[in-house]
Formats: sequence, structure tokens, C-alpha cells
Amino acid sequence: LDQVRMTSTKQSDWSLPEVQQAMENDDLLYVGKYNTPNYEQILAENCGLAIESSMIYHNPETQEQLESLQIPVLVERSSYETHPLGRMEWIKLYGLLLGKTEEAEQYFDDQVQQLDTILSDKQTDKTVAFFYISSNGYVNVHKPGDYISKMIELAGGSYVPTAEDLQVEENALSTMNMQMEAFYAAAQDVDYIIYNSSIDGGVAS
Repeated sequence: LDQVRMTSTKQSDWSLPEVQQAMENDDLLYVGKYNTPNYEQILAENCGLAIESSMIYHNPETQEQLESLQIPVLVERSSYETHPLGRMEWIKLYGLLLGKTEEAEQYFDDQVQQLDTILSDKQTDKTVAFFYISSNGYVNVHKPGDYISKMIELAGGSYVPTAEDLQVEENALSTMNMQMEAFYAAAQDVDYIIYNSSIDGGVAS
């Protein structure tokens, strides 16, 4: 974390306590949204690399401006990985960038070894719903086949809603909204509910 100096996410929007503390100590600075960054501040901090999410593709002028200021831009595409280990393997790239290749590879191998003990178990008949309720009352779910449903399947469960329950929208997003009634019809008999509180907070009931 001490290798990261700037962020485009406000302190109040971070859920990681160590990041919030770094911002409290001014060790990590907020430099504006990803599409409207404070270029002067970024230059003043001698930024050596800007790591952007693929949202930057919606504002290519921002990437062009950073590169015109001689700041290299890396577009982070781990969210396009459909397998959980594919996402985790990106730690090897960051290990390479930060001179910690051995540590990164060891961390990845340790996680794979832990997963192997789960993969050796048989599939269960348990069903799992993973979702959150948006502020406008829709149920936001992950599309079947993305990394969340893959994690559930790797642990022996079956993800709900299924592809048959959804009219999946053809886009790059890994999530979509469902009407409450449609979600209830699909998920009313699931064995486990996992509420994704990291997005919109928890629920009262």
C-alpha cells in the first residue's frame, strides 16, 4: 500500500480500513474522479504509473491527457476474468511491477493450494443466491457464468438465479437488475442467501 500515493475514490467510499487510515494520514491522496482527475496534483506528486479501470475507455481523452504528460497508463482488466483464479492471478502482474515477483507467486500458489482442498469435495445439492437491493428497489444480481457464480460452483453449490431465470443483457457488465417479483420467484427456495453489503450497505430486515 505504501507504493500507492493517489486514488480516484473518496475516503468515504472505501470499505478497506487500512486504505481509509492511509487517507486519514494523508499518505494516500484523493485526486478527483477517474474521468476528471487533478492533473496538476498528479504531476506534482511525480506519478510514475496511472492504473485505471476499464471505465477509462468511456473517457479516452483522460488517458490521452495523462500520456501526453509522460505518465504511463495501465488499464486494469481483471474484472473481465470469469474465473476467480484468473482474477487473483493479476497479483503476479503487480508483483512484477513492484519488484515482489516471488512474494506474489507464493501468495497465488498458497491460494490455489487452499482451493484444491475445496475442489476435491463433491458437488452438493445446495443453492445460493448472491445479490443486493438497489436504492430504486431492483434486485442486482451477478450474471450466471461470472466469477461470483464460479466461486459458488467451486465450493459445491449452485448459483441462483440461473440463466433460465434471466433474459441476460448482452453487454460487458457482470451484473444486471431484476424485478423483485421475478427474483423472488427464482430464489424463494434457496438454501443460502448472501447479501452483497459492500455495494449499498446492509439491510434492516
